[in-house]
Amino acid sequence: MAIRAGDLRHRVRLQRADRTDDGMGGATIRFVDVCWLHARVSTTLTRTLQEAKKLNPRLTHTVQLRYRAGISKPDYRLVYGTQVLMIDSIADPTGERIELVALCEELVQ
Repeated sequence: MAIRAGDLRHRVRLQRADRTDDGMGGATIRFVDVCWLHARVSTTLTRTLQEAKKLNPRLTHTVQLRYRAGISKPDYRLVYGTQVLMIDSIADPTGERIELVALCEELVQ
C-alpha cells in the first residue's frame, strides 16, 4: 500500500554523523545535513518503570517517511523544527521498500 502524499506533511532534515579523528585515539562527532524529507511526525510520551520512579519521562516520536536505503541507527538522526530526534530503531514494516518507520527519542540539550 502506497503512502499518501498528504500524510507526509512535515519536513525533517536527515543528518549523518561525521567522525573526525582527534589524533589522541578518540574522535570528534558532528552531524551534517544530508537532505530534507517529507514525513509524518507523531509525538508520544512514554515512561519506563525506572523512569516513572524518577519522574523523568522520555519524550519519543514516531516518524514515518518514504523508503530510503542506508539509514542506520547510530549514524543518522532527524531534525524536526528545533527538535533533534535520535533514532532508536528504524524499520521497513512491510518489507516492500515503500516506507520506513523510525522510533526516535528527542535529544534534550
